[in-house]
Amino acid sequence: MKKINIYLLAAILYGIFLSLYFPESIEFKNDEQLAVKYLSEPESFKDALTLKTPNEGRGVNHSMLPTRFVGMLTYLLFDNDFSPVSLRFLYTAIPISIIFLFSPRILNSKNKLFILFTLALGITNPYSLLIIRKLWTHGGPITMAGYLIIFLLLFERKTKTDNFLLGCFVWILVTLHTTAILYSLSISLLVFLYFKKNKGEIKYFFYGSLTGIAVSSQWIYKVITQLGQSNNLLSSQGESAYWVLIFQYLKLENIKFDIGVEFFSNSLMSNISLTAGLLVGALVVLNVALILSYQFRDIILFSPFIITGILFIISDLYLYPRYVVSFWPLIYIPLTVTMLPKYQNIKIRNIIKSLLILLLALNMIQSSIIFNEINSNPENIDGNIGKVYFICGNKVDDAKVCR
Repeated sequence: MKKINIYLLAAILYGIFLSLYFPESIEFKNDEQLAVKYLSEPESFKDALTLKTPNEGRGVNHSMLPTRFVGMLTYLLFDNDFSPVSLRFLYTAIPISIIFLFSPRILNSKNKLFILFTLALGITNPYSLLIIRKLWTHGGPITMAGYLIIFLLLFERKTKTDNFLLGCFVWILVTLHTTAILYSLSISLLVFLYFKKNKGEIKYFFYGSLTGIAVSSQWIYKVITQLGQSNNLLSSQGESAYWVLIFQYLKLENIKFDIGVEFFSNSLMSNISLTAGLLVGALVVLNVALILSYQFRDIILFSPFIITGILFIISDLYLYPRYVVSFWPLIYIPLTVTMLPKYQNIKIRNIIKSLLILLLALNMIQSSIIFNEINSNPENIDGNIGKVYFICGNKVDDAKVCR
């Protein structure tokens, strides 16, 4: 068991290393150009506090709270001498600090193997490597750090304060992006269903949620009042889009959208994705079968996928793969839930463990290939992710030429 934990910790560190090694690898396109333009504007701390979402953004996608946070960070630390590379260094320190802060709790937890497997699969996934290159707060380390907090508090609650903070963070994080509201609703319902027998935990989670909603009320109001018109040019990809993207993400294929079809068609990449897809299918079947036969209550952990999918369909929000990735902790729960201690005496659990290790290895291989491609041939990237800032962003006036 200790060896497995060491291997999983090594995989997590490897995924972080790949994501952070070259700060110049941050992408540059429309969103990043808006960041460079608007985060350099505040002339006083008051201006930084009142900095608003750029009008050039699509509808309500860019939240006011993260924009103000970044504006204050830029003003206080950089004195408006804005540097995307410097800002990214600060961003990446956040998830590392959170992992370090929670590390004693993880290492002493009965759920350690479950948590480490889920984190390792999420952090080493090649799409996580791509999304962390985003400069905006909703597309990078801050998003991952926020959901990491929620994920750890969900399964490692020790005190009333933990339950309060869980509810608070679930609803403060709605400010990261329009679609985060759907995730907050799903996670809240999961908590109420999974812990409904413990009224004390539910009570403090509810109090925390009210606090988070109060903090985020301006953003929630803006989303609700503009939701119908925020995507007039961008409609939903259809009823099946959410479920298709979930499966594509888990089998490593979303990168086709962001890295470029020609690069993805490399035989090794395609073969890895096909193999990973088969593994994911087998893991889902085995986990569901084990849950239904042994611990039926854990089937509730699947509820966020169903609820979020329904909410996406109802809201008609445009569904990029990265909106799915921002939900990565709960995406992996159906694959890893049988690593909880209550399943440790089940023989089939060892088969699931072996398949998870193989899926993790495929993650690391494909992430390494992408990492090498981005850093060896950044000018050849032809997909949605955009050219790297070092190559294109600091040399152009219009970010469209960097795509």
